Amino acid sequence: MANAANYYWCAMKAILHSKKEELGFFGAYLEDRISYAFELNLASNLPTSIDELLEIGENIELKDIEKLLKKRAKEWKKWIKPQRNLKSSLYLTGIVQIKTVKGSRC
Repeated sequence: MANAANYYWCAMKAILHSKKEELGFFGAYLEDRISYAFELNLASNLPTSIDELLEIGENIELKDIEKLLKKRAKEWKKWIKPQRNLKSSLYLTGIVQIKTVKGSRC
């Protein structure tokens, strides 16, 4: 009985956790969008209203972001020595390390 209850609670726990984190995710997205707009010279000063803030960088395309991220990666490689012994599915410069936890539970 407890296992069945835990199964349904895990799904609800995941939903509640996602809702809790949503504002942080949006903040990170907005911060990235603002920094991309400045790096691409699409903005010269910070917006003064909420509408302007939400419109900043609205014409940025995926190819523009990819170009900026490749440029940043080249700059990071100059300063950070890669660690070849990392167990990571996302190896760029040794910054990102992802570990898979077997049998993880809620």
